[in-house]
Amino acid sequence: MDRFGYRATQKFKHLTKRDICAALTEQIRQEWKHNGKADSLGKILMDMKRLTPEQLKNMLVAEIMEPNIDWGKETNFAKMLNIEKSAKQAIGEYIGMRIAGRPKGETIFLSNSSTIYYAFRGMVKYGAQVHVLTIHAAILAVYPSLKSNIRSVTTIWKGRVDLDNGLITPHDLGDSKTKAELGFLDGKVPHALISATGFDSQYGPMAGNATAREVSRRALQSQTHTCVLIDHSKLIAGTSKHEPALLFGEKEWREIRNRGDIEVVVNCHPQMPQEQASFDIALRSRHEIEKIMSQQKSSKQMINNVVSYQDCVMRLRNIIKEVPFVEVPSAMPHTEVKV
Repeated sequence: MDRFGYRATQKFKHLTKRDICAALTEQIRQEWKHNGKADSLGKILMDMKRLTPEQLKNMLVAEIMEPNIDWGKETNFAKMLNIEKSAKQAIGEYIGMRIAGRPKGETIFLSNSSTIYYAFRGMVKYGAQVHVLTIHAAILAVYPSLKSNIRSVTTIWKGRVDLDNGLITPHDLGDSKTKAELGFLDGKVPHALISATGFDSQYGPMAGNATAREVSRRALQSQTHTCVLIDHSKLIAGTSKHEPALLFGEKEWREIRNRGDIEVVVNCHPQMPQEQASFDIALRSRHEIEKIMSQQKSSKQMINNVVSYQDCVMRLRNIIKEVPFVEVPSAMPHTEVKV
């Protein structure tokens, strides 16, 4: 059965297997009659009065933010696509709307990570008309199969595909040519989107992969406006200054954040009480958060997690953009590209 048809029956209980089979039969009939051309299954179901235009639109809009890529079930990247998925999609929606408002034909740099992948999906959803320069192997793989307004997607260097991290790695990271290929970050692109495996408000972002480390360091040290995209679980307090994944020391990070051309985009903690989540970060009350969550009979550990999150964003409030958390209903798996 067509994947769209299966997902439609899961979402709309009035649709039956018989409806989908009838729509598929009509699609095949149209293909034979019109030399391989046929309406989409969604339009056919709408013409059959089995889906309303609003139902079809809602389904297609929701599906746009799905991963839509099969990237090897055992890889780290594939697993990360579904960890804090709703949080990453919320960030992706925000970035998509924001980049869609940028001038047509601009070039935006995207680093690698599952969160960056959702940002790309958001750009597709909101019709961004930009060029994408990237080291993200999954974005490069999925782009040809997408109907979008993205003008082009190209990589900054030729290298090997690191399937585990969804990353294009150069042959020699220390080579002078490789370093020169990162020169576009020196003010030649207006925005760079990077991610982090962890983020400390005192020391800044963390990364373990050598290529991701080099690219992130260059982006944050450059003249390009750089956005660090992280879900709430990546905010960490009290990291040891000897942590090897840290990109910068305290002094260096302070100089970078004071420069005024970086920001951290994070989703609001999903367990933050609604009464407090609606307030600006600086107007929230630590006492009220604890009080409300206690009344809701939240566990002590969860209360500590939310308070810790609030403490972190409070220290970062001059550079942070907090995105409201919206729970996204899970959709049935759909594969566009197999790698």
